Amino acid sequence: MDTREFNRRMKYAFMNDDPDGILNRVYDTFDPHPYFDPKKITFSMLYDFDQKQYTTPIRDNRIIVWDVCEGFNPDLVLKQDIRTEDILIKVCNSPNDDLYKCRTAFYSYDWVGVQKVNREIQLNYQNTRKYFADILIGKNPLPGRTIFYNLLVDNDLIKNNIVSYQDYYVSSFLKDSTDPKEKLFQKSRTSMELFNGEWLSYYIQPFTYENSWISVIYESRDSGVFFPTEKIGKPLRGGRIFLGVFPAHFLQGLRDLGLKTFSNIIDESYDQIEDLETRIAFVVEELKRLSKLDPVYLYNQVQQEIEHNKKCMMDREWLTRDVRMILDPLATPV
Repeated sequence: MDTREFNRRMKYAFMNDDPDGILNRVYDTFDPHPYFDPKKITFSMLYDFDQKQYTTPIRDNRIIVWDVCEGFNPDLVLKQDIRTEDILIKVCNSPNDDLYKCRTAFYSYDWVGVQKVNREIQLNYQNTRKYFADILIGKNPLPGRTIFYNLLVDNDLIKNNIVSYQDYYVSSFLKDSTDPKEKLFQKSRTSMELFNGEWLSYYIQPFTYENSWISVIYESRDSGVFFPTEKIGKPLRGGRIFLGVFPAHFLQGLRDLGLKTFSNIIDESYDQIEDLETRIAFVVEELKRLSKLDPVYLYNQVQQEIEHNKKCMMDREWLTRDVRMILDPLATPV
């Protein structure tokens, strides 16, 4: 569109009653957002993390588009002033989602963040990578993470992989990185450290990816909640084979969204294991088995799956399709 039309639409987009910038996460920031009449629709976070309290926007008979940034228990959500005409944008799926009385749409704001900051990234993968796996356990010590780390040690899976578990172990390879993002990430005590105005944890670290073959992830959510974060978003965007300690049925959740997993090279039956310690032990054994195979052969078996996942994660419209399917018809033509 020409400049005059762009500015005209942008003028209306700025009139949206969206103080929390919810639309910035749904629609591509390069184009004006649709216009939602502020007399009819308002946008609001369900929970104010700074004030540690639920929000109470002025309704004035308007539809409220609520953004739920974490995996709230439906029982807590139902106690809020949410009505059947409202819309709930949620970042996790759970078996109790049918308790919500309003329309809901799923999306991952973490995936949108990964897409945004890695829009232009180019990874130079070679067949001479020194390490088999990049194993990101996490920043905060949790019982399951410590069990996972100890099993890696017991099975001699530390020295031939890039491992990061703050306060327990960080591979010397990571300490030697000259990448400012990697250096800041290793110094940081939180995954929410900012770099160029975006969460540092959203950035793919080429230094790590280009020197390893597969990504091993520890997602810390409990079983029964599908809450995919940037931890899995980055290997999906980066064209990686991934294995991980996920909540039970997490891989099925990815497939339900239309993404691909790697059952032709990985025994993904661990996705059905409900007991956490049993699931962790299974993942470690599978990592040990995979590390003895030719990584070039492994990648040749899953090229179609990898390219499909990467294409999805590069596409903002794909990532936010469920939300836009509900919001688009509510927009007012301008």
